[in-house]
Amino acid sequence: MPPFIELIEDKFDIREHTFAFITSEKYEYGLKPSSQIIFCHRDYEFFELEKLMVLADKIVLHGIWRNKINQLLSKNLALLKKTYWFMWGAEFYFPERYDKAHKDVIKHSKFLVSGVEGDIELIREIYDAQGEYIEGMVYAKYHNLHRHPFVTHKEKVNILLGNSAAETNNHIKAIDMISADKYKIEKVFTPLSYAGKTSYIEEIDAYGNKELGDKFIPIKEYFKLDSYLKFLTSIDIAVFNHDRQQGINNILILLEIGKKIYMRSDITTFKQLTKKGFHIFDIEQFNTAPLTKHQASENYNLIKLNYSKEKTLKTLNKIFN
Repeated sequence: MPPFIELIEDKFDIREHTFAFITSEKYEYGLKPSSQIIFCHRDYEFFELEKLMVLADKIVLHGIWRNKINQLLSKNLALLKKTYWFMWGAEFYFPERYDKAHKDVIKHSKFLVSGVEGDIELIREIYDAQGEYIEGMVYAKYHNLHRHPFVTHKEKVNILLGNSAAETNNHIKAIDMISADKYKIEKVFTPLSYAGKTSYIEEIDAYGNKELGDKFIPIKEYFKLDSYLKFLTSIDIAVFNHDRQQGINNILILLEIGKKIYMRSDITTFKQLTKKGFHIFDIEQFNTAPLTKHQASENYNLIKLNYSKEKTLKTLNKIFN
C-alpha cells in the first residue's frame, strides 16, 4: 500500500483522497505519517470513518478483509452504490467461510475492479454479483528491472515453489511433481514467510527436506523489495500449484524477466494469461527445459502491453475521474 499511496501523490491530487487503514496506528513497509492517512481501531474511529464514507464521492475497497467494514457497508446499501472493490482473490474463493455482510458487499458493490476476468464470472455465479466490471490491474509493478529477458540453459535449475505458506499453494503435491527431476535441480526456494499456520509451515519444511534434502530451501523471513527482485532474477522456473488465483504480481515479474511458469490449467489466472497470449505451462507437464528466446521475448512484450504502469494509471484515471 505505501507505493500505491506514493503513486497517487505523484500522479493525482492527493487532497482528493483519504486512506483508511483498519488497524492501530503504525508505520511499516515505507508508510509515512500523512494528514491523508487515518487509522481505524477503536469504535469511535469507525464512527468517524462511516461519516467520511457518507460524505465521499467514491469508496474504494482494497480487498474486503475486515468484518467491521463489511457490516458498516451492509447496513447502508447506499454506500455500496458508490463503492469500487479492488478485488484481490482470497476474499471470495471460500463462500462457506463468509457471513451475510461479507456476501452483501460482494453482491452489491457497484464496481468490480480486477485484472482477471474469470474471477468476475466466478463471483457472478456464486454470489450473484451485480457490479459493473472494470478491467485492470490497479497496483503498478513497483520495480525498475527495465531489461529484456535473458534465457539461460543450465545443467541444474533453481526453482521457486509457491508464493506463501497458504495451504492453497498445495506444496506437497508440487514437491512430488518436481521430485522426479530432482537430479536436474540445484535449489528449490519455497516462501513460507506469511499467510500460513505454523503447523502447516512445519509440515512443508519437513516434507521438503525428506524429498529434496538440502536442495529444499524454505524462506521464512521477509526480503526487502530490492533484494527480493534481485532474488527472482536467480530463479529459472517457478511452480505455482495454487487451486485459485494467487501470487499474480510474482507471476507478472517472473514473466517479464524471462522465467518459465508452471501453473494449474483450471484456475482463472492461467486462463486469463493464456488468452492474452502468454507462454504459461500446465503443471501436469512439468520439466526443467527453459523458455525459448522467442517465448521469453513474447512474454516480455505482452507484459509491457498489458501490465505497464501507464496501463495502471489509465485504469485509475477511469475510476477517479
